[in-house]
Amino acid sequence: MIEIDGSRGEGGGQVLRTALSLSVLSGKPFRIHGIRAGRKVSGLRPQHLSCIRAAGAVSRANVAGDVVGSGEIVFEPSGLFPGEHKVDVGTAGSTSLVFQAVFLPLARAGGRSSLTVTGGTHVRWSPPFHYLRDVFLATVDGASVRLVRAGYYPAGGGRLHAEFTGSFEPVPFVLEGRGALLGVRGVSYHSKLDRAIAERTRRAALKLLRKEGLDAEVELAELPARAPGCGLHLVADFERTRAGFSSLGERGKKAERVAKEAANDALGFIRSDGAADPYLADQLLLPAACARGESRYSTTRVTRHLTTNARVVGSFLDVSIEIRGEEGEPGQVVVRT
Repeated sequence: MIEIDGSRGEGGGQVLRTALSLSVLSGKPFRIHGIRAGRKVSGLRPQHLSCIRAAGAVSRANVAGDVVGSGEIVFEPSGLFPGEHKVDVGTAGSTSLVFQAVFLPLARAGGRSSLTVTGGTHVRWSPPFHYLRDVFLATVDGASVRLVRAGYYPAGGGRLHAEFTGSFEPVPFVLEGRGALLGVRGVSYHSKLDRAIAERTRRAALKLLRKEGLDAEVELAELPARAPGCGLHLVADFERTRAGFSSLGERGKKAERVAKEAANDALGFIRSDGAADPYLADQLLLPAACARGESRYSTTRVTRHLTTNARVVGSFLDVSIEIRGEEGEPGQVVVRT
């Protein structure tokens, strides 16, 4: 039984998600205590419970402590089983984070699987659907995803559907340089709101990007949803990698501010050094740890999520993970398996 202190490092739900994923892959049971101990509302929230239920279904696990508010769970997988899996978070909790908890197990399950997650597809503090599809899966592969409908805070009700062949074999990542910038593309999306809002966001984003001499194109998209919402997602394409930047609309938040947030993040990345944006650097760690050989990639910023993830990976797998660089600064990740 692997023992994990969920309050160490980043101290959030990522510790749990990484542990679930690697427990299912390795077959090793674990106990985690101090779940989200430092958060304003500690313990499991519905989103985290959904991750546990999804991983439990994929592995037919014995689970104890899986209730909202719990600070400790025991998770004992009994195998890895492909199939059709459905998860309803029941709130606007992130569908992308539930997907990440079972992505590698289903991608390597040895047979075809599907995963349908209902909840929030475009919500704060998590990668929106467009980042998952256009950046993470475009880099890692392993699954195909589609947006059935968008889900925003607080209504939720969005739906993400993923398909897995089950035969995915991760390969080492070598992303030390990004190469030349090919262009910036994006989507200004809206649901149950006046199209003019999305158009204003689009115009403001293009103005900011083209002012810097960038080749940029942003399309408009009306996404099906049960409740109103909007946002902007940008992708910077380079010769050897890509990065994503998002901003969500909120009541009282001007379209121009939405555009400025995403565009400024994109411009900041473009002006810096590093092949992977901070979110991708963190998300690449698990597939790199499951690949055979040495992975090496640079990032524009070492985050606490990244260092915490490395510690959890080391609890389950016999791998060497070296993170060069100080937290908050550019760095490099080297993973040897």
